[in-house]
Amino acid sequence: MEDDQYDNLNAKREHLEEWAKRLKKANEILPFVQMQLDITNWELEALDARPEEASEIVLPGLMGTFKREHDYLIDALPLMPDYDARSILNSTAVSTAGSANFYEYISRVGDLGTPIAIEYAHTFTGAYQKLQEAQNRLEDVRNLVKELNNPQTLERLDRAADGPQSTNCDEVIRQEAKRSSLIQRLSEIAKDREGGALTKIENVWVQMLDHAYTVLRLVNLSK
Repeated sequence: MEDDQYDNLNAKREHLEEWAKRLKKANEILPFVQMQLDITNWELEALDARPEEASEIVLPGLMGTFKREHDYLIDALPLMPDYDARSILNSTAVSTAGSANFYEYISRVGDLGTPIAIEYAHTFTGAYQKLQEAQNRLEDVRNLVKELNNPQTLERLDRAADGPQSTNCDEVIRQEAKRSSLIQRLSEIAKDREGGALTKIENVWVQMLDHAYTVLRLVNLSK
């Protein structure tokens, strides 16, 4: 089972790295693509603007030249996929849900209480919190909440943010279980205030942000 987990994560990483590498190559040739586009626009403009007497001038092979240019370009520069932004956002939301579940697993490892388990949890929960901050997760959630047109919900989110910081349908249903899990975690924290459990409000807050982002993104996409 763990081998499958490694295989899936490694395959996901390889896919994303390869996509990013190809995008970098595409960006490198973009100036040449623009140059060819500018020249082609000039050629078309000149063809359209020809006076009637231009028919007296014959340029043998000109049309054949244009065809060869076209054929070579199509072969050397195939079109990139026409990406569906909604599908990409959906993928991001589902991926975030998986990351939140893994974050909970890491925080629970810390609850084992051994020095190495505590250090492991501290290292990787802290690293994920920094990722959330770098990716502006709180602002994403705030913007999605705004689209609900419910000021009270936005106010509750802001109060929580100012406090201790420490396919679609199926995923939304799974998120209902995640919500219950978060409530259970808060209950455990409240009962263990003097027990020294590692799982703190900060950890639940991190998971809540991902949970809110996932649900709000999926609900927004389903509109």
